[in-house]
Amino acid sequence: LGASHQAVVATPDGSVAETLAYRDGLPPDLPEHFSQRVGAWRHRYTCAVEHLTVPELRSRVRELRAREDEDDLLIGVFGDRPDAITALEVTGTEPLTWRTVHTYPQHGQIVTTTGGIARLG
Repeated sequence: LGASHQAVVATPDGSVAETLAYRDGLPPDLPEHFSQRVGAWRHRYTCAVEHLTVPELRSRVRELRAREDEDDLLIGVFGDRPDAITALEVTGTEPLTWRTVHTYPQHGQIVTTTGGIARLG
């Protein structure tokens, strides 16, 4: 797998897993929107792919890495490519929401997802 994430949330009705995997050699299959229900819980997900120049991508990576000491942000760097990162950020707690940023310098892409889970009704 290339840079990827899996966010797993345990609810009283079961676990919800959100997985993004971008594999070399295969065309990307990233849904723009996704929703699933687990018991009384609804998980929603959106995904956006941006195509950037090398300087634009590097600038966005620098912006994220400048925030790496924040408590609600986790950043992973992959291999020998300092611009190849995955970031997971908690953006809210009531309801629980998060954002991920995946950078693919070899493709000039940034993939941003937003996800969240909330109790229905």
